[in-house]
Amino acid sequence: NFPCFCKLPEYEIITEGTCVSHGMTDILDVDLCRAVMDDGYYSTRDQDNDGIIDAYQDYPIPFVTGLPPGCWPVEPGTPGFTTFPFACITPLEDADGDCSANFPCFCLTDSGEPEPAVAAPTIPEPDFAYHVVTDGTCVSHGMTDILDVDECRLAMNHGYYNTRDQDDDGVIDAFQDYPIPVVDNLPPGCWPVEVGTPGFDTYPFACITPLETAVGNCSTNFPCFCKLPEYEIITESTCAAMGYRDILEVEACRGVMNDGYYGSRDQDGNGVVDSEQDYPIPVVDGLPPGCWPVEPGTPGFDTFPFACITPLETADGDCSDNFPCFCNVEGACMDSATWYKNGDPSKDCAWAALHPPRCDAKGWDRTLASYSCPKACGTACLDSTSWVRNRRSTLLSLRRSTKMAIRARTVPG
Repeated sequence: NFPCFCKLPEYEIITEGTCVSHGMTDILDVDLCRAVMDDGYYSTRDQDNDGIIDAYQDYPIPFVTGLPPGCWPVEPGTPGFTTFPFACITPLEDADGDCSANFPCFCLTDSGEPEPAVAAPTIPEPDFAYHVVTDGTCVSHGMTDILDVDECRLAMNHGYYNTRDQDDDGVIDAFQDYPIPVVDNLPPGCWPVEVGTPGFDTYPFACITPLETAVGNCSTNFPCFCKLPEYEIITESTCAAMGYRDILEVEACRGVMNDGYYGSRDQDGNGVVDSEQDYPIPVVDGLPPGCWPVEPGTPGFDTFPFACITPLETADGDCSDNFPCFCNVEGACMDSATWYKNGDPSKDCAWAALHPPRCDAKGWDRTLASYSCPKACGTACLDSTSWVRNRRSTLLSLRRSTKMAIRARTVPG
């Protein structure tokens, strides 16, 4: 109920002699031994290559005899040891031998002023949201390819190489300057090469393929890192009515929800953050359009996490607190910066927003406020599927209306 946070004592790591011969003190307490090793040794290693940093695992620390005194981890490759991570404590009366590169000893420093604290290395976070796909392409999943080397490295270091040591050198791959060449005839965009992929023998290794020379799809060997669209979450009306676009691709839907909703929830109480789980996202009918998670407690749902996508043509109802919709705001329709009511430049889109009947006003360019001010009027930014020219039953070419739309919706900058 009351877990205590303790400040670690100053320590040093030695690979020859003993702690005592260096004028320091042996660590003989299991919890203290684990704490200093997690701080200064296992914090950057994944010795069993299970995708989990060793410091986050409950590795064994048995008491042994006939080995160096005190507290020490076992370096991979040490004769007689096959399981890693693995560490030991040898009581002083049972010790034999010195510390070494295979058994680096952790010692408490006893004298002088403490050494200034050295900040642990950190992995920078990208300033954009991303999602990883192993089939299709970023574009086919409703996302954007990452084609900039620096952005590619940021994303992979944050979401792939931060838990891997593919060259087994004891350093997490994210802290290495691995190559990211630009290549042709492989999946588009930014992707690392999974260990064991035919034709590759150096790791860590990643690539970027320009779209115009790309061939094939993302896969488990070449998992693609895709940039998610900018999005908004709404709990009323619909994405289209707000001037946004619905997200209708499953992976893009999963990506934005993992970034902005499931990244901090554990709705099934299993101790695993929901974004780390492969929760279902079925395509359903008769519910709000687009991409939305189901809030726990929603009538008719008893399994969580759970999310859905509703195609626009079968949707019914609005987004809500129970079904918060994720909307793509990139390329969304914006209120015209130049529209105003014919004959009165002071009556612009902001004026129309104050009173719904004003959305029927005709502008100087002959467009209605409801068309040129979609956000102000809450109208969808979509071409009509039923509009025809007056007195004729044939569809009118959109050329004239397109020219008017460009003139009406041009936003400076």
